[in-house]
Amino acid sequence: MIRLQKWIAATVVVVVLLCITGAILASETKGRITILRPERNELVLSETFKDMTFQTDAGTRVLVNGRASQFADLRVGDRARVVYDRVGHVLIAIEVRVTRK
Repeated sequence: MIRLQKWIAATVVVVVLLCITGAILASETKGRITILRPERNELVLSETFKDMTFQTDAGTRVLVNGRASQFADLRVGDRARVVYDRVGHVLIAIEVRVTRK
């Protein structure tokens, strides 16, 4: 029984570490969508001081007002929160959340 408890505790520690690592690797930013380039799978988000260009792919999760959507549902002027990874100099969007009124 003690071995089972140790195994469960070790599993919990590993899961927590994986969650923390995933959160550290991904970054997040907010702003307005200023440019959409569907032919290049790109969107440009304007923050307070700079523009950020994000690449999207089939794995990018798009949510509009909490509902699953597609890249084509995004509009210029939408307020968005983007969770992304940086690969070299390229920003890869993992999730794009848009809130519309």
